[in-house]
Amino acid sequence: MHAAYKKKLSGLRLPLRVLERVEPIVLLLQDHAYKTAEREIALLFVESIKKIKNGEITPKEADAYFTALGILIEPDDELKLSKAIQDILFVGELFHDVGKDLSPDIQEAARRSLAILMGDPSPKEMHKKSAQTRMPVMA
Repeated sequence: MHAAYKKKLSGLRLPLRVLERVEPIVLLLQDHAYKTAEREIALLFVESIKKIKNGEITPKEADAYFTALGILIEPDDELKLSKAIQDILFVGELFHDVGKDLSPDIQEAARRSLAILMGDPSPKEMHKKSAQTRMPVMA
């Protein structure tokens, strides 16, 4: 883990696996590989939902990935990301609220993530494909 990242995250006490998972995304952004970074963020979101559903991680643990990204992504780089990814990052930072009355719209963020992973199909195609692809429902 890069020393500058450790300094930014020093007070959070994040597990090493979180840091190891988000560092490649941050490096992609630093290299201005925005589309690849967006796909990685979308994949991380979908993976997080799957792992929560399978009991591999808690919503709070999933939240840690997106909190780390929120801290490590430079504001200039974040502005160059699509609105869909900015929304996914925001919802990801709220995974800890899953199951509460004011929980974020995980399903909408999951649909957006899948659309990005499928190459941003048109809304009509996305609806057709998302009907065929069932996302795990989160309580």
